[in-house]
Amino acid sequence: VGNSRCMSFSARSELGRSCEEQNLHYSIENHIEMALDSVRVSAFDKAIKRVANESRVLDVGSGAFCILGRMALKAGAAIVHAVEQNEEAVQHMIELFKMEMADVVLAPLEYLRMTCAALCPDRMQLIMAEPQDLAGRGWEVHTETSDGVDCSKSSQAPAGPGMRMVAHVESGLVSPRRRLCEERPDSLEHSSLCCTVLLWPPDESCSKTAEFAHSPLPTSLEVHRGLSSDLPLEGPYDLVVHELLGHVASAEGVATTIADLLDRGLCSHECIFVPAAAGTFFAPTAVLELSKLESALHSLHNGGESTPRPQTKYNVLRFDPAVLIAAPQCFEWLEFGPGKTSNLRGCRRRSVEFVTSRDAHFDGLHLHLHVQLDSEVFIDCLQSETSWSTTYIRLLDQCQSHERCSPRVYSRGVASRGE
Repeated sequence: VGNSRCMSFSARSELGRSCEEQNLHYSIENHIEMALDSVRVSAFDKAIKRVANESRVLDVGSGAFCILGRMALKAGAAIVHAVEQNEEAVQHMIELFKMEMADVVLAPLEYLRMTCAALCPDRMQLIMAEPQDLAGRGWEVHTETSDGVDCSKSSQAPAGPGMRMVAHVESGLVSPRRRLCEERPDSLEHSSLCCTVLLWPPDESCSKTAEFAHSPLPTSLEVHRGLSSDLPLEGPYDLVVHELLGHVASAEGVATTIADLLDRGLCSHECIFVPAAAGTFFAPTAVLELSKLESALHSLHNGGESTPRPQTKYNVLRFDPAVLIAAPQCFEWLEFGPGKTSNLRGCRRRSVEFVTSRDAHFDGLHLHLHVQLDSEVFIDCLQSETSWSTTYIRLLDQCQSHERCSPRVYSRGVASRGE
């Protein structure tokens, strides 16, 4: 089978990792790769912009950049709670907020290749890039250290573009954070709280010495470390955003996580989820015929082997749809939202029929992720190149697949679990 895209295969463990192991395994480089994924970032940005205004937002698995939480805050969310289990990612997130505020690189982030602002300045900067949006607007970053010390910084946006003024909050003033705690008594009290970002609305009447003392309540983003199932979250939320999807939709525990939020009553009756649904599709494949370049890449990434091994699972970049010998069918489909809990739990079994479209040697199965952000925006990982890989499993060796199959119907039993 000829292909127009250079495929790259990477063998994976047959059993894979647990959801917790997978989350802890993510490195900063993995998060940078996701932040650079323009297909992924653009799709989430479009969907979040439509629904985030004045919402209480929960960002589950916010990662090292808190991208979705930032998008919600910039789209007008009233409050964002960002939850992340990975300690390295949380520390990176906090330092990044401070970097953006001070406009300098702070240790331990000197190794970081680029900041959120450099990656996607139109989507990820908390302070707007346009001078008219900067005028009179202030923001603060509050971090919680292991000894309970609150290190607070505030910024009053300058009048001119391309400049930023940074100063410590005056200790004699009424702390905006303390006032926020008084007016929102349930907020900012958890031991899981690591960082709070306050974004104050424009208020030209504020003086320089007491710039935030009498301004309206700010929008806020709170960063909490831990699993959402272990934290005393402050629902109900109007919008839940997440990227808890693996190369196979259910691989990172999204079904169990979302079902837990719904069971605990943390989502309002009209809560919107972005993405709204996700699933995995699979199809039979013909024998792969790798190009010289693909064989060389395969050997480089897989211990010297020039072709995929039978009974082995591979993550694949740029899998060629021309290798498929039947239209993909649904392996699992997960819908997120109030009233969808039963769809997210338990095990379902059914039979799937494949009608082959051409004469070919049957060799294996290919699986790919499909993400439905909302009614208008979706990502098909077979058709679009994203940081989500697809999955290929070679089932037969060449001596078992020597007979060609003419167009016919094949039936395949499928079992998919929601947890």
